[in-house]
Amino acid sequence: MAIKENKDLSKATHTRFYLPDSDRYVTVYLWKDVESLIANIPEGDGDPDMGGCCCTPKFVLRYTDGLYIPDISVNVVGEIHLLKDDWTMEVIAHEVFHFIIKYTNMAGLNIYADREIEEHMAYLHGQLVNSIYKWLWEVNPPKRED
Repeated sequence: MAIKENKDLSKATHTRFYLPDSDRYVTVYLWKDVESLIANIPEGDGDPDMGGCCCTPKFVLRYTDGLYIPDISVNVVGEIHLLKDDWTMEVIAHEVFHFIIKYTNMAGLNIYADREIEEHMAYLHGQLVNSIYKWLWEVNPPKRED
């Protein structure tokens, strides 16, 4: 799903996570309710039962030297949308996995053909999951059950 450009951020907390050694980043949104989340992703992509989603920018493939190379002209390479009081480690890992797959496609990388790329993407997945998890614990710690 593509990124919706104009968002109503009055019902969200958000932050950026920069990719290692890069000026490119993923924006993570924590929405107050599912209606706000759905209103701020591309129309038709929402579901009232969703716990989160991942969006990436549209990009153009350029044919160069016999290869299709992505032309990504923006620094934001993805968005992860989560729900306040309804996130879990499983949801975070799930949405980050979607981002990793979409990002490798955008970057024209083949994780199956190159072990080094696979390893790099595995580390990036772990770093993003960990960073997002720590941020969520700061801004929306889970409620304790007595």
